[in-house]
Amino acid sequence: MKKIFVGLSLTLLLLLVPVLASAEVGDVVGTIYTTDILATVNGEQIQSYNIGGRTAIIAEDLDEQYYGFRCDYNDEIRTLNVRGLSIVKPYDRGISRGKVGGVAGNVYETDIKVIFNGHEVQGYNIGGKTAIVIEDLGTPDGSSPNEEYGFTKYMCSFVWDNDTRTVSLTALLENQSEFMSGFYGVYPDYVPCIKYALNDNILTVNYSPDNDYFSGMDWENSKMSDEFCSEEYRVWPLYFDRDGEQVQIGYCWNVNHSDGFGIESVCINREVAYPLIEALMPTSAPMSYEEIMNKFQNDDRYTIRAICDTENFTFLAVEDSEKKIDDVINAMRLISVYKVGGYVTLATESADYDTVEAEKIDVDTVSLTVAPFGGPHGSTSMRQEFKLAEYVYAPHKD
Repeated sequence: MKKIFVGLSLTLLLLLVPVLASAEVGDVVGTIYTTDILATVNGEQIQSYNIGGRTAIIAEDLDEQYYGFRCDYNDEIRTLNVRGLSIVKPYDRGISRGKVGGVAGNVYETDIKVIFNGHEVQGYNIGGKTAIVIEDLGTPDGSSPNEEYGFTKYMCSFVWDNDTRTVSLTALLENQSEFMSGFYGVYPDYVPCIKYALNDNILTVNYSPDNDYFSGMDWENSKMSDEFCSEEYRVWPLYFDRDGEQVQIGYCWNVNHSDGFGIESVCINREVAYPLIEALMPTSAPMSYEEIMNKFQNDDRYTIRAICDTENFTFLAVEDSEKKIDDVINAMRLISVYKVGGYVTLATESADYDTVEAEKIDVDTVSLTVAPFGGPHGSTSMRQEFKLAEYVYAPHKD
């Protein structure tokens, strides 16, 4: 009988141990230590710590310190969502190599989930901030097709250099906007008069002087298949289509937001892509001045709403009956014609104005005034100024 009683006591004790050992939210469950390991994210140093012999970084630093990420916390569902967005902003963050083994603080029990690029990763509450481990983000575990391209399901990879005691995390970040839009740089940082279209993981590129000068995406002719949309944060090779030949210029992935709208994001290798895209600019002699003026003056498709001559250029505001704004209103193209040959479309806007007037300001600068224009305080006029000599008229390259 005594043996039975002892056996039951041990059984009850074993059943109670997990209950007694479980921590409540906010309980101290560990220690975070300083480390002499230097950590980088896409080449930029980031403050790092030691949690259980592994290298931890602060998730919120990825956003607040401009590492190209966005962190959104939802208290209702106790979730921190970390998503890679744009390129890293390089600057001196004042980070230096630390010492081994110093106590940097406590690790607390938490019920907050961390979602990194669509997948849950272990997070550690270190007192108001959330630590995540580089090795967790960058170590392949056989669970993702991304590993075929050297990345984990978190779209990351890492390298440990024992000689320099440096751990380097590489994370795919969207950089299409800076590469593809003229508003983020001045030629030759981008190629003017380019339209880009994305069809799943195939990038097609079109150069034409009829395209707006500031290059951008042609979303009307971009499409995504059901297969591509079915998986979030799956890495696909991004190909540039050059006359039917496909050249890899980076990676792409699909993000399905809660509203169901899908966005294709790309990470472009500029060193590979830029020469291919720049080569689309014509190298042969452009249309002559007379040919261009005949094109816009004698085709029933076009109506010249304003014209202005400068020393080296002719500025045209041309209503285009075959190009629509919101599928209803005729578009008006603002065109600069180089008198030695060649032209560019500076911008495209609505032709729905009663007044369209162009005026020479100085040697090669013109202003365009349109009215009525709907301002915040009622109908008014709008004036735009264009310095025509600052644009690139292919093939007139410096």
